[in-house]
Amino acid sequence: MVRSAPKNSPDDSADNALDDAHAESVVSAVKALLAGLSPEQQERVRAQIFPNNPSSRAGEVLGTILKLVPRDRPFTIEDVKKSVEAKGIQATAKAIYNSLGYLTRKHKLTRIGHGRYMFEGVEITTLEELDAGPPTRDMIDDY
Repeated sequence: MVRSAPKNSPDDSADNALDDAHAESVVSAVKALLAGLSPEQQERVRAQIFPNNPSSRAGEVLGTILKLVPRDRPFTIEDVKKSVEAKGIQATAKAIYNSLGYLTRKHKLTRIGHGRYMFEGVEITTLEELDAGPPTRDMIDDY
């Protein structure tokens, strides 16, 4: 009868310690290399190294949307899609919709119509935008 060594033998512990030390040295080296890059370059490197990592992609899409959505006017889902694609981020339509839904639930965005959103506020329509021209003195006096 042949007995196998227990799984937690001293040799295994030594091998695990060496593996952990090697992994830590690789992590330190990668962090040092990434530190010399801009945040955008760091994200591109991470996306290339871990292309199927959904958690980083979801955060990447959300972060990009927060950076790119106009703060002063309403925007559409199509505007967001174009902005995300222009940044070179491969995002599915679902990831974009999920990000917009999350921001809406957190009250960072307001949905003002089908596929239309406003960042932290409401849409204000002025007379000039309605092609009514600038307000007249009579209009101002009515307020």
